[in-house]
Amino acid sequence: MVRRPAIYELRDEKTLASVLELAGGLLPAATLRHIEVQRIVTHEKQTMLSVDIPEAESPGEVTTKLESFEIQDGDRIRIFPIVPYNQDAIYIEGHVYGRAGTPSERTCVSPT
Repeated sequence: MVRRPAIYELRDEKTLASVLELAGGLLPAATLRHIEVQRIVTHEKQTMLSVDIPEAESPGEVTTKLESFEIQDGDRIRIFPIVPYNQDAIYIEGHVYGRAGTPSERTCVSPT
């Protein structure tokens, strides 16, 4: 959930904060409350690291935490959206009257 998602070649970027800046910053729908970093330990294993930032922290503390997390060559960073969504789905809230089943089971979806 960054402005320019891509595979980047790191030059002087050593921290999570600098990598996020390189990618153009976060989108408004992104959250910093949970970030996953997939890391390969050379010739050994693949690990998943979590960077969890509690809501109570001030913007200065968030920046400090992002600057203290070191990025390594080959890391894959995943930033989650505030609310998970699916582009191929419709979300209906409230009272809905209709027959049971998912839209994929029917050819036509009717609100009645």
